[in-house]
Amino acid sequence: MIQEEINRLYDHFSSMVHFLNPIVGESETALDMNLAPYKDALDIIEQRGRFEHSELTNLLAEHPEAFDLFEQILQLSNFTTAQWTYMMFDLEKLNSSDITEVIEYLLLTLDQDDHLRDCFVKKKIIDSRGLPDPTEIHGRERILLVLRGKQEIARLSKNRDSVHLHSRLSTIRSVRERVANYLLDAKGLNSVLEGVRPRVYLTNKRKAADTKSAHGKYGSTILSTRLKDAGFKECRNLDICKQKMIRRGGTTQLVLSQDIEFCYCTEKQVESVASPGTSISSVTGSGRPLSKRFDFVLLHQGKPRVVIETNFYTTSGSKIGVNEKEYLSLYRYIKQNEKGLRFIWVTDGNHWLTSTGRRMFERLVPDFENSLMNFGTFAEALGSIRKQMSEADD
Repeated sequence: MIQEEINRLYDHFSSMVHFLNPIVGESETALDMNLAPYKDALDIIEQRGRFEHSELTNLLAEHPEAFDLFEQILQLSNFTTAQWTYMMFDLEKLNSSDITEVIEYLLLTLDQDDHLRDCFVKKKIIDSRGLPDPTEIHGRERILLVLRGKQEIARLSKNRDSVHLHSRLSTIRSVRERVANYLLDAKGLNSVLEGVRPRVYLTNKRKAADTKSAHGKYGSTILSTRLKDAGFKECRNLDICKQKMIRRGGTTQLVLSQDIEFCYCTEKQVESVASPGTSISSVTGSGRPLSKRFDFVLLHQGKPRVVIETNFYTTSGSKIGVNEKEYLSLYRYIKQNEKGLRFIWVTDGNHWLTSTGRRMFERLVPDFENSLMNFGTFAEALGSIRKQMSEADD
């Protein structure tokens, strides 16, 4: 493919690039927090308006549930796992390079925390008969105690069990002091309380949308709309899409009614003709096919004819490079080995308007030919895609 043709294709592609519309695929919802169980704590917070460190420490001892209120007042959503771990545990001691100090802290916190001790016993990190004597832990046992102990702490922090945190706040002074210091010094709790009426704020608060998955949802939402506009019906409730894998042959296919000639499924595998009983996949360095679930599978009269991966990039990043290699390998594999099946990569976003995005497009388009699209060019091509799908059955 000559450079002049590549330039023409890029100009057309980039002129139809979409910008992320924040109201598509992500919507805020009401917090809907039942404030009744928090009445006493909320009354104290509103009466005081601001706290000294000792006052907040005492509040957390008497009303550990107040933490839930502060979390919602200070954050758009929830505290992160890192913040949760910091407030639950003494990270200076857990992060110490002195293994003896780490072991001593683990045993101390196990002695103070019945729930944590039960978790350690259940995972067989310690014996149910009691805490070990640190002087009797030697060699590799010391390393394994720290390793498995940290793994369990990481799991508990990730789960963010508020009942467990409330228990630690009410029973362990060092925990509530650390939380009080964090809320007042790092998060500026008093300044925030001066600017809001907590009960009114929590009653009317909105939960932020999941921005991490917004890009993926955005692409899927747009493609579903484009497909429906072109006459494709979503076959989510039909038998053909109730299994994880869609068969290539017609013997096990649902007999579709005449008005469902073209349909699509989402998040499905497709049986491979080249390797019966397995699914189409990207090819690893060893040439071995791996299971692959596609974002969209387009079917004509019950038979899969097009598989699609879609994503949306507002910025450059390592994920783009990974997708580039994977999808190019996938495209080549399907083109060479899967007769009657076509792979299309539908990708969009501001990234493709940058110089980096242009260079990437120029690398890919000679191989992908007409199967690298964005939302706009995909909509343009749906007529020819439908025709190609029909002809594949002739």
